[in-house]
Amino acid sequence: MGDINLLVFFTAIFGLCVGSFINVIVFRIPKRISIIFPRSFCFKCKTSIPFYRNIPILTYCLQSGKCHKCKQSISIIYPLVELFTCLIYVLFFMHGFNNFELIESIFSFFIITLLIPMCLIDMKYLYFPQGMLFFSIFIGILYAFSTYWFDNNFEAFFGIFYGIAFLIIIYYVTKFILIKRKNKSPMGFGDILLIIPLGAWLGPINIILCLFLASFVALLSWVTLWILFNFGLDRRMPFGPYLFFAAIILKITNLQQVLFVLVSQIKS
Repeated sequence: MGDINLLVFFTAIFGLCVGSFINVIVFRIPKRISIIFPRSFCFKCKTSIPFYRNIPILTYCLQSGKCHKCKQSISIIYPLVELFTCLIYVLFFMHGFNNFELIESIFSFFIITLLIPMCLIDMKYLYFPQGMLFFSIFIGILYAFSTYWFDNNFEAFFGIFYGIAFLIIIYYVTKFILIKRKNKSPMGFGDILLIIPLGAWLGPINIILCLFLASFVALLSWVTLWILFNFGLDRRMPFGPYLFFAAIILKITNLQQVLFVLVSQIKS
């Protein structure tokens, strides 16, 4: 039991460090700044941040959310991203440990590390960075081939196929509905490509559930924004974050099994 707690602790620390790096990615990639050089700096006064003032969450708390040099406020988004990444890492470590699925656990860490910054950028700038998107697709296809090679399992391939086919149907149905409204596209092509790694990760049933859940929550969000802020159909909304959070929920709650039990009880 002590060894497990120690592993969870180190996973949490690693998650915080990854979250700190994700903050760098989200800030720099849209501005076309290298994520390696220069070293971390204050976005307001451009002063370099030494490593001892760049400790996830702790530095933010000790400095009261302000830059040590210029005393300008630092957005609370940064420690929240670090904390969120830490929480997701711990959840998926426990999920993989309990299910003893090594390949899936490794892939889960890869995919969530890529998807978190992609979705944050999508929320702010309404696009996915091409390099990260295509790398996540490569990882998803590699995972599909790995599960087939080692376990003779086609679930990942079926997940990719079902997810893309279903999302394309949704795309053209909604586009047909919206064509009378200035021919606006209902979603970006990047959302369709994102289904490849998500489909491989979730499998054929869960990817369909993911699309339904993400679409439902996105619709509720749009209705809320429309009521409160008169958010019209002519304005774009990011769909990637809804897909990501739906995938996380499905992965850690086993919703698929719950639905199967409910359906079997209804039939009986």
